Amino acid sequence: MTIETRQEDFDITTWLDTVKRMIDTKSKDLYSVFVAIGWGVWSWKTSVITKKLKEWFEDRLSIIKMDDYFKNEDEVDRNHRGEINRDEPQSVDLNKLIADIKALKWWQKIEKPIYDFVSNKRVNVEEIYPNRIMLLEWIFMLDNIFKEHSDIKVFVDADPSTRLLRILFRDIYRKQMRPADIMTKYFLQSKPMHEKYIEPTKKNADIIIKNDLNTESELRKEKLKMIFI
Repeated sequence: MTIETRQEDFDITTWLDTVKRMIDTKSKDLYSVFVAIGWGVWSWKTSVITKKLKEWFEDRLSIIKMDDYFKNEDEVDRNHRGEINRDEPQSVDLNKLIADIKALKWWQKIEKPIYDFVSNKRVNVEEIYPNRIMLLEWIFMLDNIFKEHSDIKVFVDADPSTRLLRILFRDIYRKQMRPADIMTKYFLQSKPMHEKYIEPTKKNADIIIKNDLNTESELRKEKLKMIFI
């Protein structure tokens, strides 16, 4: 059975209640429900959403984080090693990723890679078993090549100024980076990749959740009082 949903904006609380109802409804007809979550570069989406879904569905929920499918550094053209752009889909082993999703849909276990971001390569594997609810997380998860592999599609959105400020908040405090360097990377890499690859995937969403900036709370979270650029 197909559930017709209208593409519109929800706040966090409404979205969580809505997606739970959608999963509950789908679960009546499907033994395994695949929920795809995509998001804009630095729209931020994970902790509250994933935590709540775990509380609701407990051991019926499994999460597949697509970051583990990044290609080994030695699979990248030698001239571009050390310049891996993880804001474009070609940075991921798409064949392996799609094969694993298909296997899980056929109720077969998979060996998911475990990726190490220090060495830029996969260092081990982890056995993942099919479950009643499979959560697929990746910025490109709503791309056309994945449409047929998910039952519920969610996009977490934020306006460009919000995304830029969040990068500044994070990297100034956590990485002690200079604001000028952060902005250079954002405008030369993150923003163009978002516009080219991610923004078009919003059309595939069943639900779009707006997650725009709450300046006071996010400055407090990152322990910043003011940013000088």
